[in-house]
Amino acid sequence: MHSALAIPADSAVQPVRSDSDSAAQPGKVPIIEVAFNNGMWWSIPWEMSQALYEKHLQGENAGYTWDWGEHRTGSWVHDNQETSINRYLINFDAGEQTNIDNGRLRTIRVAWVDHADVAPRWTGQIPE
Repeated sequence: MHSALAIPADSAVQPVRSDSDSAAQPGKVPIIEVAFNNGMWWSIPWEMSQALYEKHLQGENAGYTWDWGEHRTGSWVHDNQETSINRYLINFDAGEQTNIDNGRLRTIRVAWVDHADVAPRWTGQIPE
């Protein structure tokens, strides 16, 4: 199962346009963010974001699946059975993500962040 990270629209993460290879920034990694209600951006995990962006640079379709696990039902139906999976295609040139199964469009952006800012660091403490 994957999880997304909610980032307020006014966050310090600065998006850049991804319509050319020159958008890449040395020492930074691309994080694909998808627009949701209430001015929130949901971040695709950095490893998946990098793989999707690399597909874009190679001229390939950038598609992925998201498994919500037990949390919710997905849009993909297999053999008339509900699943917890959503399937997406990202069009970097249009700045959109399309749900393959229901056609829902969402705006995307690419934020370039320092690797150290996205790599988890365990502090040894569990928040209360």
